[in-house]
Amino acid sequence: MLSEAVWLDEKPLAVVVGIGVNVASSSVPPPHAVHFPADCIENVLGEGIDRALLLASIVRALADRRAALGSSQFLSDWQGRLAFINSEVILSGTGSEPFSALLVGIARMEVCAFAIKWYN
Repeated sequence: MLSEAVWLDEKPLAVVVGIGVNVASSSVPPPHAVHFPADCIENVLGEGIDRALLLASIVRALADRRAALGSSQFLSDWQGRLAFINSEVILSGTGSEPFSALLVGIARMEVCAFAIKWYN
């Protein structure tokens, strides 16, 4: 998932979230190219899928989760799915140099939900 925020001073105005969904087996990268095992929907289902129905299902699921944003349950669910927990990550922002940090978890904060440990 890739997300990007639009800010007004210290408050986020909007967040754009991008996700990738492997639908066909041809979309699955080779094992040596990924950090975690990858699969596709057609392999899991054992058959093809209507992509328009899949997209509608994803949009409905995102809309349903939107109401829970910022809740304790949402943060707990997010924490349980962090792929790079306790791993070095690269953080970057507009007008600043990228830097490395250790992702140690999720913390409830007003405008940021990542908890990181800075390297000295």
